Amino acid sequence: MKFASVTLALLGAATLVSGHPVKGRCRPSKGGANKPSYPIATPGTGYEPSQPITTLTPGSGEGANPGYPAIPHPGSGTGAEPSYPIPTPTPGTGGNDNLPGYPSVPAPGNGNGGNPSYPTPGKEGKPYPTPGNGTVGHPSYPTPGNGTQPSYPTFPLPGNGTKPGNGTTKRNTMTILATNDIHTRLDQFNKGGTDCRQKDIDSNTCYGGAARIQYLVSKFRSERDDVVLLDAGDQFQGTLFFNVYGASASAEIMNQLMYTAMCIGNHEFDKGVEYAGTFFKNLTFPVISSNIDLQTAPKLAEAGVKPYIVLKEYGVGIIGYITNTTSQITTGAKGIVFRNPVPVVQKYVDELQSQGIKRIICLSHNGYAQDKYLAENVRGLNLIVGGHSHSLLLNNQTVPGVEGPYPTEVTNPDNKTTYIVQSHRYGDYLGHVSLTWNNADELVNFTGESILLDQTIPIDNSTAAKVAEWRKGFAALTEQVVGQASADLPNAGCGAGECAIGNLIADSMLDNRQAEGGQIAFVNSGSIRAALEKGNISVADVLTILPFGNSMMQFPYTGAQIMEVLERQAAGKSKAGVPLTSISQWAGLKFSYDATAPEFSRVKSVVIVDAQGKEEPLDLNKTYQAVTNDFVAGGGDGIMPPVSAAPGDLQSDVFITYISKLKTVSPKLEGRIRKI
Repeated sequence: MKFASVTLALLGAATLVSGHPVKGRCRPSKGGANKPSYPIATPGTGYEPSQPITTLTPGSGEGANPGYPAIPHPGSGTGAEPSYPIPTPTPGTGGNDNLPGYPSVPAPGNGNGGNPSYPTPGKEGKPYPTPGNGTVGHPSYPTPGNGTQPSYPTFPLPGNGTKPGNGTTKRNTMTILATNDIHTRLDQFNKGGTDCRQKDIDSNTCYGGAARIQYLVSKFRSERDDVVLLDAGDQFQGTLFFNVYGASASAEIMNQLMYTAMCIGNHEFDKGVEYAGTFFKNLTFPVISSNIDLQTAPKLAEAGVKPYIVLKEYGVGIIGYITNTTSQITTGAKGIVFRNPVPVVQKYVDELQSQGIKRIICLSHNGYAQDKYLAENVRGLNLIVGGHSHSLLLNNQTVPGVEGPYPTEVTNPDNKTTYIVQSHRYGDYLGHVSLTWNNADELVNFTGESILLDQTIPIDNSTAAKVAEWRKGFAALTEQVVGQASADLPNAGCGAGECAIGNLIADSMLDNRQAEGGQIAFVNSGSIRAALEKGNISVADVLTILPFGNSMMQFPYTGAQIMEVLERQAAGKSKAGVPLTSISQWAGLKFSYDATAPEFSRVKSVVIVDAQGKEEPLDLNKTYQAVTNDFVAGGGDGIMPPVSAAPGDLQSDVFITYISKLKTVSPKLEGRIRKI
């Protein structure tokens, strides 16, 4: 009996919308005699992965939560878009502390747990200040008392006729909580971004998750009535929650959290603009993006996407924007026009100011460096809440991996300060900002910090139970072990140079195609979405590391074309002049480059390495058989001009096969990419 590809089975439930697959994503595996088969998670009868999902209905089985589909139900063939249920937020009921993956009592920190990227909160032994007390730092987070969670207030709180909110007086304070680049990390995760294991729990190295975010947001709201919750995009894609449930789980959690607004991230287009529009329609809060030409994306206009919103109670305008490279880095955004955000944001700042709105914030999915550039060139901004680059900004600059202070201060063309904040990725940190304006609309006080969501932060039990129920839909894949890792294989640093996990993935691609004459393989580092930790490697781990459903492609490529790809990577820009987001990972090839040399003469040596390890210089006139994934072959990330080739096996299946063959993986740095 033959089983379908496990990746295809999972993606079939999530990527088939309106009765047809999204172009450039899920393709059938070629199969093969040596390919292992994997049991398909079938959490209920009637589950047909090959059929489109048209309606997600509440689960009727035992333990189902209202608004949560117990299984992805087969579509009716009508082509209707998914209907995401809108939940009614309910307070946690307590009494359910023994949830899978969580300690029964919030465990105290024991130092950094061997993870240099995560500092221990309060290691100086000093209590954190209470939110909004005018100091920079963390709020205090007491452990739960009677086992109940705070109720969710109506938000924003209206005025009572005498306080701000009655239409005559503006609030002068605002507490902003912010998330960015969640990538469907709805459950807690380890330092590598994959599922928490018992050893992670025991060492207090589990982070984030919707239950911790819910607890902390609810606590802030119980103590303050000026809380604004923002998201800087990229809720989509990255774990099996998305592969199995599509956008429905994220929509339910976001609506429950009662966000004030979100901007659009590039990964919101991974399944196409129509799917993104359906997601936005089913959110109970505004979605903003100012630099998308909505005439080229009418589904977004239909979904109510606007360039900005005004929070009248505060007299604050919030403008959204996204990287204008989105159509180059996201397959589902092809054909949509993304404009340079600098003049567009200035246009809407001027428009808001003409309406008497002088307090202006941006919600950005454009990256830390580009946000700093925009802040230097746009007048009238108080604050940019950012995402996209996964940048960790902290007041403690000694923490490894920190890119800048929280906030980063930039002098704008008005010779005033625009503040920039961003809080890493996946929800391991929650951004916290307290703002105070005077009656002349001048920002007179700014305090804040990225709050680490480690195991010292309690959980909201109701949310944790909901997430645990969802996990049942793919539990079998988390338990199926395909191999072992002899050491931790981090993905941090892959974008800047050679990394061990990148070598392993590229090696798997080349191994898959050597029988067909493949000689070199390369993969975009941006596709490597998580790390591997020492120990068992599960199917779920692989699908978290490589979540995009990309297919293998092989094509002839001359030495001159290979050299151009390498030179553009060394220069950091595509043929169209678009900045490259990262360097690629290679197999069957080694090269060195001098970053100080003139552009397009930086590559100093290139050798081709055959299966026996023999090296020979790259011949510019020779044609080689190159292997990559369909995203890169289609021009994605600007790594190379598009080429035509037949799609092959799914990249995640190839990686699973390779790990299964090796049994234990011990990749290391080999000097494949050398910066001289």
